Parts: sequence; C-alpha cells; structure tokens
Amino acid sequence: MSSKKMNGASVLLKTLQDFGIEIMTGYIGGAIMPTFDELINFPGIRFITSRHEQGAGFIAQGYTRACGKLMPVMVTSGPGATNLVTAVADAMMDSVAFLAITGQVSTKVIGTDAFQESDIIGLMYPITKYAEMLLKADDVAEAVARSVFIAQNGRTGPVCIDIPKNVQIEETENIDAPKALDLPGVQTYPPIDPDLPEIKQAIDLIKEAKKPVALVGHGVILSQAKIELREFLEKTNIPASFTLHGLSSLPASHPLNLGMMGMHGEIEANRAIENADLLIALGMRFDDRVTGKLEEYAKNSKVIHIEIDPSEINKNVKADVAINGDLRNVLQVLIAKFDGLTKEATDSRQAWFDSINQNRELSRKYYKHIFEYGYGKNNRLLMSRIIHELSEFTKGQDNIVTDVGQHQMQAAKFYKFERFNTWFTSGGLGTMGFGLPAAIGVKIARPNEEVWCITGDGSFQMNIQELGTILQEKLNINILLLNNGYLGMVKQWQDMFHNENFTEVELTNPNFAKIAEGYGIAYRFVEKVEDIIPALQWSKQETRSTIVEFACDEQEIVYPMIPSGWTFDRMILNEDHALEILNKRK
Repeated sequence: MSSKKMNGASVLLKTLQDFGIEIMTGYIGGAIMPTFDELINFPGIRFITSRHEQGAGFIAQGYTRACGKLMPVMVTSGPGATNLVTAVADAMMDSVAFLAITGQVSTKVIGTDAFQESDIIGLMYPITKYAEMLLKADDVAEAVARSVFIAQNGRTGPVCIDIPKNVQIEETENIDAPKALDLPGVQTYPPIDPDLPEIKQAIDLIKEAKKPVALVGHGVILSQAKIELREFLEKTNIPASFTLHGLSSLPASHPLNLGMMGMHGEIEANRAIENADLLIALGMRFDDRVTGKLEEYAKNSKVIHIEIDPSEINKNVKADVAINGDLRNVLQVLIAKFDGLTKEATDSRQAWFDSINQNRELSRKYYKHIFEYGYGKNNRLLMSRIIHELSEFTKGQDNIVTDVGQHQMQAAKFYKFERFNTWFTSGGLGTMGFGLPAAIGVKIARPNEEVWCITGDGSFQMNIQELGTILQEKLNINILLLNNGYLGMVKQWQDMFHNENFTEVELTNPNFAKIAEGYGIAYRFVEKVEDIIPALQWSKQETRSTIVEFACDEQEIVYPMIPSGWTFDRMILNEDHALEILNKRK
C-alpha cells in the first residue's frame, strides 16, 4: 500500500494505464462524471466519444479484433449502461475481449430506484465472463487487474466493472494493482504435453482418414495460429472449410481452402463435410448455422475437437478425441508429432480431392451469371457482383467489416480474403448496426490500411449516428451501402418459407446523399456494373470518408442454402433447385 492517496476514479485510470491501455471509448453522464473529470490527468489515454453507447461497444470490438489490445468502454449508469448491453452480449457470443466500465448511483441510494439507477450487474452477469460492483475505493486497483486478466485469458470475452459515484470520489492509499492474482476459478492453459494420449489418438485418426476435412473457426484468429494452421493442413494434406469467423485465417487462393461452410456455405465445403470420414474441429463450437439438423450431423464421421473452452467440447457434437487447450500450441504439437500418411490414405486422398474439385466446378457454374452479367431480375445490381468486384479491386488484401444480413453472407462468400485477420462481422448474436462503429474501431487500430464497411440500408440505419464519430475523429473509411429497399435476409425467408408474405420488410429510406453531405462525407450513387470499379477507385482515392450507394436487386437470394433444421444432403443449390425442392414440400 502506498502512502500516496488517490481517489477511486484516478486509481481506475492509473491501473488501466499501467496495463497498457492507450485508448478508451464511451459516453459521459452523471454517475461516471468523476472518472471523466480525472481523464485530464492521464494524457496518455485518448478518449473517443461515440454517439451512442452501443456504438461505443462495437467501436471497441473492432479495435480489439484488429490489434489485440483492449479498448475499455466507459459509460454512465441507467440508460448509458443498458444501451451497452447488446454490444456486450455480441462480444460474449463471438469471444471478443471487452472491458465495460459503468457508472452507478452512490451506494447510499442503491435499491431506492434513484435517478438512472439500474441493476447492471444483474443484466451483465449472464452475458459476461465476470461482472462486479465495487463498494469501496480500496478495491478498485485489484478489481481492474482481475477484470483485464479474465477478459484476455482462456476463451476471451467481456467483463464489467460497475463503480458507484461515491467510490469514484472516495480516496484510498491502495493505488497499485497486485503483481500476482489468486484466481482459482479462471482457467489458464500451460503448454500441451506432447505425450498426451489424445495427441497420439488424433494423429492416428488423421493418418487413417481417407476423406478428412478441417473445420476452421474463430479460435485460429484469436490464438494467432496463422502459420500453424497452414503448416498443419499442408503437412497432413487436409482440405479446410471455415465458419463465418474462421474466414481470413487461410488465403482464399490456397488449394486446400474450400470456403465457408454451413447454412450459406459453398457446395464444395458442405458436400465435403457431408461425405467426410473425419472432421477436425479447430477452435469452433458447432453452432446450429454450421451443423444444420444436429441429430444427423457427422453421423458417418469421426470427430477430433480442439477447443480452449471445455464447456464447448461434447456440448453439441460428440468428439471421438477431445483436446482442451490453446489451439496454436496444440497445432504446434500435432505438427511436430505427425510423421506422414499411410499409403492407403495417400492414395485415397486423390479421389477425395477429385470429388471436391467437381463440386468446385459446380459452384463456378452456378455463379456464372454473377460474374458475366451482374444484374438481377429487375435489372438492378447484384450484391454478389459488387462484392466480387471489390475483392478483385483490392486483391483480397484490405480490411472488410460488415453488418448483418444478405450483404454479410455475400461478402463472406465472394470476398476472397488473402490476408490474415482482415474480416470483421457479428456472428453469434447477428447484430444489425455492428458494421459502421466496428469499422471505426478497425480504422483506429489500423490507421494506415484501407477499411471497407459493407452495409445494407436496414443495418446502416441502426447506428447511422456514428457518422458523427467519423466526422469528429476525421477518419477515412470506405462505406459501401448496398441498398435494395428491404430487410433482405428476412424477405428471403418470407419468400421461400412464408408464402411470400412480405410483412414489415420494405423500407422507406431517407436521402442518403443528403445525410452524407450533412456529415461531411463524400458520396456517389451507382446503378451500372461498369461503374462499380470507378466508384471503388474514387472511394479509395478520397482523403475523407465516403459512401458509395448501390442500387441493388431486391429479389436476389443467397445460395446455396441449408435452412434451419435441414440436413446437408438437402442443401438448396440455386434458384431452379429451390423451386423444385419447395414445390415438393408444398
């Protein structure tokens, strides 16, 4: 304990600074004002004021996912804290390290329904790894240290510190965070024992497999296993399919890359999974968008599951071999231990890849109209063509951030990522409004790189106010607004499964050109294929942020498609196949 005294607010900021925090975001308010007052004494911490607390949460997510560092989000009590809840839940679902700091009314009035009081710990508890209210200034330093450690270790995720106003003002001599923490309930992962029986079992299964597929998830990105993933796949000669968050972990041009799997995954990826005799799950959790009808998934496959969170192992899909540990470390051990395939397995792999290549050709055939024509039935642009052009223009090298919906799936399918960790989207929670603020966070983390925010007219308006943050921070972000006048993904389901009952999906949109003008953002409107590339070139050359609005076809549907609860063998391949399948169902 130091003889020097500081108030709780200063201790909080000092501890964050000691942990290397350089930037914070959020929104000021009454219950957190004492801590904001102390920011002037910590010039090493830059603060970004968002236009909404949810936006702040997504700015922080984009930043952390792009550079690996925490950007704490600091907001006030009541609505300030409750506005943050969605972003916290999103971070929990997608395993993003996140520190929420919420102001709270003074302890003397807690429980009296004081102005802007809310039980934020009660709200945060089920959607965080850890949440606590601090009751005295003596507790601040250790609580911050504990929270930062929990957020960044094991399966990363959000934590919340709720700090009453009087605790921020109260003085303490306990100003230094402990050098060692006693956290018996928090899992840390020592290096995997190379002689672990499961390692040998996994290698034996890999050697024997004739039709293996790797299922690559977000864990590859989070564990920074870029080199290890590629070396493992090449050494074992195993093709890889990717979850939504696994994209950009292996170059799209790599011959072992099958593209995205699951509900809107590629034909070659889904059929490989359907026919595989071994599935190797690398840092993924077998969610319903990946498995389809769970009871029928992987019935003819052995399963190896490598995962940092033990609660995910055997939760949805039973593993024949389960290895609980940091994915990068486990891959390093498997690479070192693997000494080659059996002759039978080597011979069988050629037939396996021949089958995969046939399905790749089928995909190319079904996408031919996109690459050659690029317009939909109403002679408006196809989102898929726009994304394809962006991919070609950037050579798959730039940072891509999306909102949620059809444009998100088209970006996942048609942008060919060639650089590691350049894909940022909301997966598990599927939050519309993620894209624009997350793009701000990515740009702050990677100021010298191009950031493209791909959004739809519905999603864009969820957090459109963050254009004000772009204006204030003088950021240069490329915003591609794919406007089809509808909530496209909901309309797609209504079209296919709800008798074309298009209830509450058509949008009356504002004049986006005038909105851009109001925020000092450059604007272009595009409705012809031949104007796509010139618009992208213009956007990249602009020194300020841009909005390129594309007039998109409202009838475009994302194919292939495995509807919820369907099996992989019932995958809907294209429009003609959809008519055949759905007519049979009627």
